[in-house]
Amino acid sequence: MGDGEILLPLSGGLDSRLLAAYLATTGDPSRIVAMTYALSPTSREVTLAREICRRLSIKRHIIHPTPRTLFKDQIQPFWDFFGGSVPPAHGHLHSFLKQYVGTRPPPLLVSGFFADAVAGFAAGPSDKAPALSDSGVFGRFQAGLEKLLVDSETSDTVINDLETVHGEWRQSELPVGFDEYIYLTIRQPKTFAPLLSLYRDCCPVAIPFADPDLARLYLSLPLGERRHKLVQRHLISARAPSVEGLGDVSSSVANATRRQRAQGSLRKWTSRACIALAILSGDSIRPTTPYWTEDLFGAMRKEARPALLATIKGLAAQGILSAGQAQRLRPKPRTSLDANYDVCLLGFYPLASSAIS
Repeated sequence: MGDGEILLPLSGGLDSRLLAAYLATTGDPSRIVAMTYALSPTSREVTLAREICRRLSIKRHIIHPTPRTLFKDQIQPFWDFFGGSVPPAHGHLHSFLKQYVGTRPPPLLVSGFFADAVAGFAAGPSDKAPALSDSGVFGRFQAGLEKLLVDSETSDTVINDLETVHGEWRQSELPVGFDEYIYLTIRQPKTFAPLLSLYRDCCPVAIPFADPDLARLYLSLPLGERRHKLVQRHLISARAPSVEGLGDVSSSVANATRRQRAQGSLRKWTSRACIALAILSGDSIRPTTPYWTEDLFGAMRKEARPALLATIKGLAAQGILSAGQAQRLRPKPRTSLDANYDVCLLGFYPLASSAIS
């Protein structure tokens, strides 16, 4: 890895924690610059990341303030680079790199990309018997098609494409379930591979979890070891036991220990309480959750709201959205899933603005 700075995004989660443990115990911790995103300096991610740095003797730790205008601010750069194929929800690292790189020799960015795909985030039984309609992916597609009032011809095309992928999965040798197959072969490559091109415009990037041999090793492990990223926990324990026992920021409540399940439940219900307060108060009460990643919901209800409504208006004016679809998309989001739909739509603001300028 040379002898320059190593820039490590550190959320305190299992993937970035494993990378921190490996880098700090294998090489020189003084080369590592850890960076944690934060809406608040008291966020759970910041607390965990600080303790991880302390225990691993990582002296340089940057807390990067993440404004609620982040997603709106990243619309144009993402449109210029991706043309709408990647939503600005992924703009946090890009916003940091644009500020950090250029004032010094480019660091080596060590990314945890693809860890979710190989380490068991979506792991399930690899039985090839279940029908497409029994998969979680199919249910989510159906829900999305219904929410967006997609016409029957387009819906049939989408389902036919999904059936093709389902057939490819049945013929594949990958020992994974269909939901995980989608994650490995479509979601990760089509979202994160393009993002890497954006980051490489700023600095060199290393992606350890994308190594083909490592991926094959992970996927060869028993499901019980991969599910809920148990293998990550084992590797952290072997490399740096002092950080293995710390809490987790996973949103899953199906974790390894009673303490981790309690923490997962706390995250889930704290976030839901904050969402409920925002909805019931008409956004006059906007508590910051202890987890910065949840703020996509709040930003889609307020800071990004004018741009989102302009996007809907412009796409409707161009006939890209029907009147019914525009009406369906106008209300403020009431769930995190609604907010995800909105931020994907927001990415098309530059296209829409040409119709209303």
